[in-house]
Amino acid sequence: MDFNFDRIIGLKENLLHLNLFPQLCTYTFHNCAYPLYIFYPWIMVIPFAIFQIIIPNHMWGVAATFVFYAFIGLLITYKVVKKITKNETQAFFTAVCYIFSEYVSIDAFRRFDVGEFLGMIFMPIAFYGFYTIIFKKKKSWIALGLGMSLITLSHILTTFIVSFTLFILFIIGFHKIDDKVNALKSIGKAVLLWFGSSAIFLLPFLQQMLTQKFPSQTGAVTFVQNFGMLIMSSLNANCNKFRYGIGILGILIMVLGLIYYRKLSSLGKTSYLIGSFTFFMASATFPWFLLDNTFVSVIQFSYRLLLLTTMFYAFVGGELLFKWFNYCKTNNGNSPIVLTICALVFMIVPQIGQTQLILQNTDAYRQGVGRLASNTGQYDSWVSFDLGMYTPVKNQGACSNAYNNTAVIDGQNINLSKDDMKIQPNAITYDSADVNGSHEVFLPIIYNKFIYSASRNGKKVKIVRGQNGQLGVKSSSLGPIKISYRYNWASIIGILSSIICWGLGIYLIFNRKRNLVDA
Repeated sequence: MDFNFDRIIGLKENLLHLNLFPQLCTYTFHNCAYPLYIFYPWIMVIPFAIFQIIIPNHMWGVAATFVFYAFIGLLITYKVVKKITKNETQAFFTAVCYIFSEYVSIDAFRRFDVGEFLGMIFMPIAFYGFYTIIFKKKKSWIALGLGMSLITLSHILTTFIVSFTLFILFIIGFHKIDDKVNALKSIGKAVLLWFGSSAIFLLPFLQQMLTQKFPSQTGAVTFVQNFGMLIMSSLNANCNKFRYGIGILGILIMVLGLIYYRKLSSLGKTSYLIGSFTFFMASATFPWFLLDNTFVSVIQFSYRLLLLTTMFYAFVGGELLFKWFNYCKTNNGNSPIVLTICALVFMIVPQIGQTQLILQNTDAYRQGVGRLASNTGQYDSWVSFDLGMYTPVKNQGACSNAYNNTAVIDGQNINLSKDDMKIQPNAITYDSADVNGSHEVFLPIIYNKFIYSASRNGKKVKIVRGQNGQLGVKSSSLGPIKISYRYNWASIIGILSSIICWGLGIYLIFNRKRNLVDA
């Protein structure tokens, strides 16, 4: 929560100063010009910042954004399932099952994982595009490409999980594809569109990751529950010690889906099998230790796979509810309105109770942590983020000084206060007697390649790397030092590519007469 509030508030300040391409954290994260927005997607977090501007109370602003995105998620899921099944009732029930699921609530209220929450909102678009390309022979590469782009601009790990899952499904289902050539062409177009429309984030990110050595993000997958505990975690919503689940509704879908498996559609059966397998994989029954220190372990926690379980089970739940709805209406003559209300009570009321439990347990878990006052909703500066995570290995020694705003001037450590800094979007000007009077200053900023420029008295000066990895400035002139973000080929091409690709994608979607894409 603390980490994401810093992200959101920093974005808000950038928007208020009309900066639409934030890369350096100058307003938050201890004002150390940390390049967080290069490593964490920020585009889809912008609505959180906009609601912060509209609603001064930080907690209410975030709550309003969750409501906004939940509504967007309902619309997306409804539209996608309706296009696949041609069934409005099933689409309605599926959307409610998905967005009101426990794991979505956990991401929002318990973990406050804004990125993964956003990734789940957009996942159905990507899977819809993939499904229609592979099995319906439709030209839905736009949906697949832009769907993956929306996920990428939300959360990197969700992007990895979804893309890896789609790759596995492609390999498994390749023999069933009738027109393999056109399917491969469509997927190729989707990949190009995905990369091009995500380039505003991907290019600066890849430039850093491929040109510097960062601490390894692989290791052992942790917080793995045994299968029985995963079932109980789903039923009791305790959530303590990172024990998350799929909720009462998810378990009911698991049981009823098994009972009525033969009556499910072909897609419903496939969704049930994938949902059940990913649920199994989220537990210790799956031998995760075999994947330690491999690229798969980058997901960090096995419970992240529950986002897949939740989506696939939601489709099964929607189909089961539709069959029940249709049976009651046809054979018993029940009112559709009464049936719909009963179904909504069945789906939503247990989740209201579980969400309240999640919120209560979250309050207990956070006891004394952070400076977010629940009585006012106002947030003071607090950082729970490890600066070393995305700091080059050879510059790790600079983290402490950057965090504490400690400059090294003439061999001495000098603590700078906020009064010594003029904060701007993507820039900080250091103006103190110690800074102004020295030709060589190592500032409380971690050195990174390609992204910083320095000036003194309006003239560009040389940037150097200190022995501990701090960013330093050497100049013959004296005076305040301004450190700014330096636009380079990666950022410029990334911005242009994303604008062009999103413009092209939207044009093709709405220009249906050309029949270039199944809209």
